[in-house]
Amino acid sequence: MADDGQIDSLLVEGFRTKDEPEFISRIPFNRVLRPLPEGAIVADFSDLRSREYGLFVDPDQAQAEPHEFSVSKVIGDYARLQAGQGYGYVSDLVFDSGGKLAAVVISREASVGGGTYAFPYPGQTGRWSPNLSYYGLPYVTAEQANKAGLRLDMKEFQNS
Repeated sequence: MADDGQIDSLLVEGFRTKDEPEFISRIPFNRVLRPLPEGAIVADFSDLRSREYGLFVDPDQAQAEPHEFSVSKVIGDYARLQAGQGYGYVSDLVFDSGGKLAAVVISREASVGGGTYAFPYPGQTGRWSPNLSYYGLPYVTAEQANKAGLRLDMKEFQNS
């Protein structure tokens, strides 16, 4: 993902036949065909040997690239309030149909009331960094966060 929450590329791991090795390719998101078929991602990567599909960004282009980070840098992180208190953990991310991060989903432990809340992504990482060991929420108290977040009923998402 880019710093602004836009999906920049997908990492795809594939397996070839018994005689050919497995491979990992970086598929630019603009090469993914949309609208996305339900339950599938379709991309044209007929020329896997192209530098465009390389796992690492070309160092000559790295300066022009925005800061980017893996989704795995966010999912599973603790969520903390501005004063450092724990709030929950990041259990999921929600993207719009164009591949833009729309919300961060945070689950809370039962001892503090439980629940799962969705918080809008602020549009850029700002004071939070994917290099931190937690996801920083822009609220001082848990009560402020609870009022600002959209409480989700996870039973509604069981079949999605």
